Amino acid sequence: METYRGVESIDYANNREVDFLAYIVSPWHLLGVKAVVQKLRASTSSIRGLVMICKNHCDKYLITEIPEIEGVEFAYYENGSLSISSISSILFQRNDKAKKRKSFIIPYKIDVFLYALYSLNNKGKYITECYVIDEGLGTYLGLNIDKLTNTKRVFNIKEWITLSKNIISELLRSILELKLKKQALLYDFSLFTQDRNNHLQTNESVVDYYRQVISSETIIHQEGNDIYDNAVLINTQPLEGVEDNADIDILYDLCKQCYAKGIKVVVKPHPAEKNIKKYSKLNKYVNWDLRNELSQEVILNSLTHKPLAMISFYSTTLVTSKLFWSIPTFSVAKILLLEDISNGLRKKLTDFISVFNEHTIFCDSIESLVNTLVENNI
Repeated sequence: METYRGVESIDYANNREVDFLAYIVSPWHLLGVKAVVQKLRASTSSIRGLVMICKNHCDKYLITEIPEIEGVEFAYYENGSLSISSISSILFQRNDKAKKRKSFIIPYKIDVFLYALYSLNNKGKYITECYVIDEGLGTYLGLNIDKLTNTKRVFNIKEWITLSKNIISELLRSILELKLKKQALLYDFSLFTQDRNNHLQTNESVVDYYRQVISSETIIHQEGNDIYDNAVLINTQPLEGVEDNADIDILYDLCKQCYAKGIKVVVKPHPAEKNIKKYSKLNKYVNWDLRNELSQEVILNSLTHKPLAMISFYSTTLVTSKLFWSIPTFSVAKILLLEDISNGLRKKLTDFISVFNEHTIFCDSIESLVNTLVENNI
């Protein structure tokens, strides 16, 4: 498969006269691209596109098996990992050789200030619209203005100036986003929308496109699904900022106690996991699903019998499992907060608990989690 760097991907897309150009990292992002294609094909059946597969922050490609999508080509992007800054650099390079306008599909929120300026200057000449697909949890765990303004802590003048700048910037960003969306230049293709009180509301039209894509792939991946029968599913996460493998110890205690209670457990590692062997002490108590080329959502949809419950720290699948299939989900984030972890990870966990408290169950201990599973005949 071809590889490209920087503006080369723009030139290639222009020469191929594609309808859309996408940049993705994970199988979850790929699912989002397919959902957008589903929407585009609702208005025109003939869609051509180029999907650039980028490395993650660990300089690793998470997508290694290339799917077949009618009219869509895939290539590897070699300009390092994908980020908001690199997206801006790609998006705002002039496409003077473009033979037709194209849509742009990305998994991260763009710099709306630059995009608004770009759109006004080019008047839709090069890019028809920009679809921001669901990144995962990063889509929702952002700046909470209400939380900042309602805090009881006393700020000094410098902090107040910084806070005021942030609030003004966010207000301007919101105004520009609204204007771009009204002009059909920017589409929020996330599963949820977030109101000013930080509450999530299901984006039903987008969820429906995701469901259509997942359902269309159901019959393809059946081999290996029998291990999920009458089982509890655990999704691992490659967490940074954990001392003494506390996260692995939590999963070990959980799996051991489930085993003692006769609860069958299946573990599926996150696609970004570099070293599966670090979980080897779980082997006695669990079954493994190592099909990392498939998103957990595609596997779940292909199961005749869904898992009895889903467990993780702050994985996207805790939300999607309940959203798509009404699978009970449990987070051990509160348990990890009791351990020696970095401030960055602590913030991610507390943000997840705050934002998704109505979408998953947060347990205070392994014992209470296992007891809940037993009490509910899981």
